[in-house]
Amino acid sequence: GAESVPARRRPVHQNSEHKTAPDIGSAPDSGCQAVRRSHLEVYPATVNDTFSPWSEVTVTVLNPDNTVATDVNGTKLENMPTDKSYFVELSQYGNYKVTYNAVETNWVSQNKLVLINTIFVVDGIRPQAVFLNAVQTTGKVGDTLVMPDVAVRDNVTPVEKISVQRGVLCPNGKYWRFDDGENAIKCSQEGDYVFSAYVYDERGNYTVIRHTITVTK
Repeated sequence: GAESVPARRRPVHQNSEHKTAPDIGSAPDSGCQAVRRSHLEVYPATVNDTFSPWSEVTVTVLNPDNTVATDVNGTKLENMPTDKSYFVELSQYGNYKVTYNAVETNWVSQNKLVLINTIFVVDGIRPQAVFLNAVQTTGKVGDTLVMPDVAVRDNVTPVEKISVQRGVLCPNGKYWRFDDGENAIKCSQEGDYVFSAYVYDERGNYTVIRHTITVTK
């Protein structure tokens, strides 16, 4: 990196007309996607300022839960110098924010530039769902068919925030969607009644499970 100069030797300029912020170079582009448990390299960055050659740049990394990240060596990455790379294990799903802050140190105005890079750790894992006590497989015309209860879980989304849409496909090809509190239908014709549950997590991943009851006269 550039040679450092002690703060006491840096002249303070009084030119109030200088309003140009410093420029950050060598920082990565934003909007990248990554896989959980992979490592993020926080690249070195340089600062360029024609009017203020002693401008400084630091970097801060935030986890998706807005806590300050630490690198693989246990260093807390908050307002750290950018003369080397840091490596962060991406242990959480969500958005990691890498913020570079450049500031002039020898002008009264102390113009600043903030550059935020976002890295998305995507949850692509489907939720899990199973029918409970799905023992009935046959019925008679006129019976009331009850859809089995559904148990769900997900690697990230809490159970109470998982969405479950339930319904049944009748032998005549019509689909009946159950509203909240509904779980049964009276069968009036022969054929297969296919009960289905569409299960969605907060990231939009979904799973479909089905249970068929065959109805005869």
